[in-house]
Amino acid sequence: MGYLIECQDPRGLNVVLVAEVWRDKIVGSRPRMANGWLDRLERAIRRPSYGIYGSAHHPKRACYYLRIEGENRYLKVVVDFRGSRGKVISAFPCDSMSPGEKLIWPESKD
Repeated sequence: MGYLIECQDPRGLNVVLVAEVWRDKIVGSRPRMANGWLDRLERAIRRPSYGIYGSAHHPKRACYYLRIEGENRYLKVVVDFRGSRGKVISAFPCDSMSPGEKLIWPESKD
């Protein structure tokens, strides 16, 4: 099980993206994300432009938002945490945060 991404979020928590999740779940559901979106996904984790939100339905999940250049949309990256290590479970373009999500970390300014 290889990692395509292994990085830290702004809070210092480790996050990984498993190759199978990228291929089968993310790109499998949204083929247009195959080109150029892997870098965006990592940027969303490292420096979320819209902040990090706690999931409304899953207390161990965090949602990272990155503004998509040239669009009025965001890339949402959903990470499931077990302790201080998280695994990306989904990523997709969206118009806004989901109802009920609570801000747990502010947007990155740099």
